[in-house]
Formats: sequence, structure tokens, C-alpha cells
Amino acid sequence: KPYQCPYDVVVNINGDPTSRMAFAWYTNDRMTDGQVQLTPITDITTLAKAFDAATDVITVAATPTATKKSRYAIGASGIPAATGVAQSTKYKYTSHKAIAENLTPNTTYAYRVGTDGYWSEVAYFTTAPKNEEDASEEFTFIYMTDSHILNQTYIDDVNQTATAAVTNIPEAKFCVFAGDHVETGAQGNAEWEWERWFEEAMRPVLKQMPVVPTDGNHDDSPNLNYSYHFNTDNQFKENAKVKPQFDGITYSFMYGDVLFLVFSMQDYWKGNPNMSGL
Repeated sequence: KPYQCPYDVVVNINGDPTSRMAFAWYTNDRMTDGQVQLTPITDITTLAKAFDAATDVITVAATPTATKKSRYAIGASGIPAATGVAQSTKYKYTSHKAIAENLTPNTTYAYRVGTDGYWSEVAYFTTAPKNEEDASEEFTFIYMTDSHILNQTYIDDVNQTATAAVTNIPEAKFCVFAGDHVETGAQGNAEWEWERWFEEAMRPVLKQMPVVPTDGNHDDSPNLNYSYHFNTDNQFKENAKVKPQFDGITYSFMYGDVLFLVFSMQDYWKGNPNMSGL
């Protein structure tokens, strides 16, 4: 891909899923321009051409943030040996985030992120129903966890699982992912593992629905990979007396008539069980 292209693209539920969706993606360092474009669609079989003649396009500018410098890959992944990239190699990236609001409930939207000439693959999601009758209907979601991306074997196993999930549950509205996205967290984390989670392992899920994530202990790193990669509701951290270590790991939302509470236990595991911020 050209240097300017976006990658690690994800859409997250952030607030009211009937009318609002959040987006996050990476570009290479110093690429600060970015936007998300959306258009309603009725036929996903022509998804790739959704923007060719679209007249109802919503465009939202993204906010760029320069990431901390992160180690790219560790020896266990096989990447240093295969490419000659030393384990000590570190890179910075640009994290882009945007929120689309005032969307139409119970509507499928195609979306892409990037800039003119450098767009991502077109993906899609469906907003939640709004009216009381539709909102009380049953709905289905996917639950996944502990992908522990480390090397190609892990990637292939997770990709097979993700493919089976969307094949057998095509009506799923979103995917809850309960942590341990990658294997190598802590100080010496490996960004390559995050890259492969988005670009390969979980791609079958990511290209057709929002993700509802939180962190696991293997995701923890002072390099803030989790915070840069996802765009979930951060009101709890902003208002809590005892601050969670990362953005958007403890939050809630209503989908239909169901209240979802997403709660990270990582600060408890780190020896801070003080829950006075709740």
C-alpha cells in the first residue's frame, strides 16, 4: 500500500447506536489529514461500488493524534527473522478518530476512511432500531475474547473463528471483544500484533459490524496502543474519581431494550481495587 493509506480501521459503538457511530484508524507517522465518509445502502453485494455514484454522502473530519513510539515486533512473531527488522525497531503512527452523528436508525451504511486518492476498503454497519416496537425485538451479537495475536498460527486460528462467526451468524449486529487482543503487552509491546488483529485476524468481523471492546492484561502497555486503536465512550474516565489507566475501557450503552455494561478489571488486577469512582 502507498505510505498515505489508512489501516487498522474499526467502527465502535460510542453512545447511542441508533444514531451515532465512532471510527478509529491508523496512518503512518506525519499523515495528519483524514476523514470518514458514509452513505446509506440497501444492497451489500455492491458494497465496493457504494461511493461511485452516491449522492447522499456524509463526511466527518477526523482528529489526528501522534502516538508514542512503539516497538514493532518481537522475535516470537517470526517477523525480525523473516524481514531483518531488529526487535529494537520502534515507530510512531498517527491515530485518527471521528464520530458520525444524526444517523438514521435501523439503516445500513457503507463507510470508508482516509483522504482523496487514499481510501480504505469500503465496509459497513447497521444502526440500531429506534422505535419502541422494533427496539423490543430480539437481536444477536457475537462474543469473542483472548485472540492473543503472537504469530501467524494465532492469526490463522482467529481468522478462522471470525469467518465462522459471520458465516453462521450473518444477522449479528455487533461484536463484543473482551480483551487480550494481543499477546505482547507491558513495556515491550509489539505493534505488529495489533496490526495483524485489525488487518487479518479479525477482518471478517470488522468489515461488517461495530466492535465493543475492552482491555485485557496482555493489552496493557504504557505505549497506550489500546487507547489509540479504539474510539469508545470515555465519559467514565473523564468523570471518575479513580481514573482507569486507558481511555474507553469502562462504558455503557443501550441496544434495543438491553443495557450493556462494559467494565474493565485491569485496574483492580494492578492492585487498585478502590471502586469509589463508580
